[in-house]
Amino acid sequence: MTERRGQRARWTGAALVAPVAAVIFSGTTAWSLHHDPHAVAAQATTTPVVVTPDPSLVAMRATLLKAAAQVATLRGQVASLRTAAKSVGASTSTGSSSGGGSSSGGSAAPIVINIPAPAPAPATHTTTGGS
Repeated sequence: MTERRGQRARWTGAALVAPVAAVIFSGTTAWSLHHDPHAVAAQATTTPVVVTPDPSLVAMRATLLKAAAQVATLRGQVASLRTAAKSVGASTSTGSSSGGGSSSGGSAAPIVINIPAPAPAPATHTTTGGS
């Protein structure tokens, strides 16, 4: 009677739980050894999947196609305006080099933009560096 009360109950519980845990461990180990995680499961049915397009997606694609057409049109206009600007620039440079005639405002003046100076840095405390 020197055993504490409940000591025998702990050993019987461990004697029951240990084999159950061993069976679960061995079962999961056996399953993981025979299971290929990269294998693709075969489809039971071969019915074709019919995908119906989403109306909002169709509308968005139509809007995208319209915008792409507008971008192409605007790129063409930009290209034609660049060629026109080059021809105008070439004609004014050749006209001014001939020395004759008056210039019709073709001189390019530099663009000056006044940017304000940045605000001075706030005063800091000399010992801690805090503001």
